Amino acid sequence: MFIPLESIDIGKRIREEYSDSDTDWKLFKESFTQLGQLQAIRVEVCDRIIDDHNNEHFQYRLISGGRRLKAITEINAEGLAIPGVPKGMIEVTVSDEVPTRVKMMREFAENKQRKDFTVQEQARY
Repeated sequence: MFIPLESIDIGKRIREEYSDSDTDWKLFKESFTQLGQLQAIRVEVCDRIIDDHNNEHFQYRLISGGRRLKAITEINAEGLAIPGVPKGMIEVTVSDEVPTRVKMMREFAENKQRKDFTVQEQARY
């Protein structure tokens, strides 16, 4: 399922540094412009909105995939295309409401496996 980038609230995250270097970040972003989004981010519904035309819209809160979200947001701002991903959108998996403790554990586990946390980021866990 694809949702608009602007419908996602990032909220408070453990991760503050998204790459060890500008070169690493550039390569990470280039993987999206070359290969597309290989893995959906995980979100939960945090608000339901009915507009003036009686259309239903949702606001989402990020659970996991902050680096992917940041990269895709930047790529869209640069006017570049991502194969298989409509402009201004991102692929998501929508979860039922997740307790804060579980969200933190998921974020920590996901990030620990992909890019090491800084000492300061680990101290917040």
